[in-house]
Amino acid sequence: MEKQIRKRLKLLLALIPVIALSVSARPKGEEDDDYVRLMKADYIEQFEKNGQQFRKAISSTFLHNGTYLISDSALWNVDNKIINCVGHVKVIQDETILTADKLDYLIDSDLAQFRGTLVQLQNKKRNLLRTRNLDYNTKDSIAVFTGGAAMRDEDGQLIESRSGNYNSATKAFTFQDEVNMFTDSIFMRTSMLFYYSEEEKAVFPSYISFWRGDNMLSANEGWYNRARETFFFTDNVHGLTNEQEFWGDSLYYYQFPGDLLLLGNGQVQDTLREVSAVADRIHYEDTLRKVTLTRNAAVALFTEEEGKRDTIYIGADRMSYQQTRFCDIPESTLKASKDRLNDILTDAVQQFREKAAKAAAAASEEGNKQGGPGAPKGGAGKGGAKKDGAQKPAGGPGAPKGDAAGPQQPGPKKPSMPDSLASADAPAVQDSLAVSDSLAVSDSLGFAPAAMDTSGLGYTAQEDTVAAPVELPDTTRYGFADAVGKVKIFRRDIQVRCDSMVYCDL
Repeated sequence: MEKQIRKRLKLLLALIPVIALSVSARPKGEEDDDYVRLMKADYIEQFEKNGQQFRKAISSTFLHNGTYLISDSALWNVDNKIINCVGHVKVIQDETILTADKLDYLIDSDLAQFRGTLVQLQNKKRNLLRTRNLDYNTKDSIAVFTGGAAMRDEDGQLIESRSGNYNSATKAFTFQDEVNMFTDSIFMRTSMLFYYSEEEKAVFPSYISFWRGDNMLSANEGWYNRARETFFFTDNVHGLTNEQEFWGDSLYYYQFPGDLLLLGNGQVQDTLREVSAVADRIHYEDTLRKVTLTRNAAVALFTEEEGKRDTIYIGADRMSYQQTRFCDIPESTLKASKDRLNDILTDAVQQFREKAAKAAAAASEEGNKQGGPGAPKGGAGKGGAKKDGAQKPAGGPGAPKGDAAGPQQPGPKKPSMPDSLASADAPAVQDSLAVSDSLAVSDSLGFAPAAMDTSGLGYTAQEDTVAAPVELPDTTRYGFADAVGKVKIFRRDIQVRCDSMVYCDL
């Protein structure tokens, strides 16, 4: 008990000169946050070395400018006004926390210096900045880093640069020099980036290079709204994919579901389909595979027939093109398309001639059935009957007298007619019976029955049941295009003007 009392008295006596020095060194009118206060310590020691006053504190907590300096041990040079903190160092100011292994705090400069070891800065939104060289001004609440740093948010988005700063008051990061940004499957590079953590918004005030897979985009300015998952690029926008290349004044890219909105002098070239399009507003919907052109819309299609290249120009107030899977096309659309195709491929003149020829043939056949002026009067049927009646029966006058009708004389009995089964046609009769005989079918027992023991081991072979193949839907994509309002079509051999137009690949 006495040891504890002595320890507390020793600690109190050590704190008296510290407090006295702090109070005496405080100018008149100075605020409470302008001087350093030792809020807590497990052990305090005061000593002099090389003519300078030092104070050593274990498990210490200092307070200056509303900022807490926490460490395992701290050495305070009273004359130079520098506090060296070592071991589990923490700097806490409002919602900003810095952690490191060591820290040099310059009291007169209100500056916390982190050098050499890894330092980590975390704010309320759990944005985590890591670097090895950082200065934090407790008066202005600004952290400045050099020599490279990387910041990661709670969703995994990563931003890195050579230098920059963080303003704790505005919750804003500034990244400069070789700035790289990674978010989901997107990689971006620029020379300067502002990230506002409260709004989850990144602003690119300088030239931007953007990649997603094999797709590339560039612009002079832009921003990214993390909450809405929307990118905006402006000033000389240029994009390049494996199949298309496009230009425009500005572009919105909606990360999910992957739609694009190109505004102002939009131009698209599709090298795969040999199509070029221009419009002041081009909207691409990725989920529908649909592109819509409005505001001065025009399309040029490059074709080749018999080795000659040609161009079809189409203009309208609104045009759209969409690709749809065959299995998703309504039956009514398929039927209407088939009817249109038949109408297009049918020769109207030839169809009229065939119809007239069929009508003439039908009229001629009807006239033959009713009998015309050139037909014989008696008719073919009557003449045939008379000719058949002129034939004499077998028992007539030309026959032998013994064959005349009357009582038969006794004598050897003759067969009345030969046996039909003994004739030469008997085999044919037997063949006809063989066909109708169900036993003449090849014996199914010639093959081992499914349940018969074919191995001699007491096992029975089970009948193989082959599942019927499942018919997969036809996922072939077909194009559908339409144009509405002041439609104009031009080619070297045709010119068309109409109110609307519909086209499909069917």
